[in-house]
Amino acid sequence: MSPAVPKGTPIGRIETSLDWLLSHTTRFQGAIIVRVSGGKGLILIEYGRPAAFLFNLGERTLLGTAAWRFFAQHELLHTS
Repeated sequence: MSPAVPKGTPIGRIETSLDWLLSHTTRFQGAIIVRVSGGKGLILIEYGRPAAFLFNLGERTLLGTAAWRFFAQHELLHTS
């Protein structure tokens, strides 16, 4: 059995850069859903630090550093 992330409580939406987003999650713990370039991903935040990055676009999946670099190259991320 693989662990599952429990369903969270949405707290809002924002369009911002990755740098700004990560600098404002110092006390956050949970997943941030990211929509950009027609795909969807997430950033898992654990006690204020990014613990995992994931992005899916069709059959293409980026994990870890590759997803982080992809997010970082966009001026604005649509997040919730």
